[in-house]
Amino acid sequence: IEFRPGLILLPVLQGDCIIIKDISNLQTTVIERFNELLTGKHNITVFEDIHDTITKSDQKELSGFSSFSRVFGTCPPNSANKLSEDVLSGFTVINTSEYKKDEQAKALKSYNIINSKNLSNEIIDLIIDFSKSVQNHFKKTMQFTQLINILEICSRLIRTFSSIPPKNILGIVLYRIFFGLLERRTEYKEKINTIFNEINVPLPSQFLNPNNESPFLITNKDGFQVLESKITGLHIHSTSVNDVDLNVAYTPTFVDMLDIIHFGISAKIPVILEGNAGQGKQKAIEYVAKHL
Repeated sequence: IEFRPGLILLPVLQGDCIIIKDISNLQTTVIERFNELLTGKHNITVFEDIHDTITKSDQKELSGFSSFSRVFGTCPPNSANKLSEDVLSGFTVINTSEYKKDEQAKALKSYNIINSKNLSNEIIDLIIDFSKSVQNHFKKTMQFTQLINILEICSRLIRTFSSIPPKNILGIVLYRIFFGLLERRTEYKEKINTIFNEINVPLPSQFLNPNNESPFLITNKDGFQVLESKITGLHIHSTSVNDVDLNVAYTPTFVDMLDIIHFGISAKIPVILEGNAGQGKQKAIEYVAKHL
């Protein structure tokens, strides 16, 4: 049996800095093992090395770490109090304010350049305008991570579907990513239309008024058969696309679920269909799978 330093101990031994994301979700017993390091003693006693793999029996107390080694933690607002007093005594908790809208725009544009996402400044400005409109009409604040997610998906789809105007793709992504989180989207049709009109981004009409027919079309793109969405224009390449009659009722809810699944596959993002039993979630997934 060999003792091996874990994700936290290893960088300490190497004299590196540690950033523990969502530290408030870490089990207290884990972080408390490092109380000696976080307080004035600046050492660690490795009780776990019972076979003396990296320490001798009389040298379980490790010290002399690099003075440049530091431990940092991040956590959501008001969650640091979940940590024990012993753990908190080794940290200084600093509350950081949210990005202002102009700061969000600068950060998104910087992220876009650094990560070579190649989105135009117009698209990024529209994402910021969208978050402002959501705040005004829904009293909801979009997290910066949500904006990054929208940017990532837009970049991916714009590169893949060059025939679709970037603003059209943005409209698809904004609706599916944000309004997919609303439980009663159909009740907010007027607000949703107002938001998209305010930022001058087109929205596929069937998003709010789905037809009672299959949303898919099997067609040919660049010599390959694809499963195309009649609603968004996005398509999925597959070597075995086929038209399957599954004898389903194309209700507006079911059609919307089919297109959500199609969007998830097209954008290469995982999708969770949340809803009551009997709404056809599993059937919708099977429907798309059998077409591919």
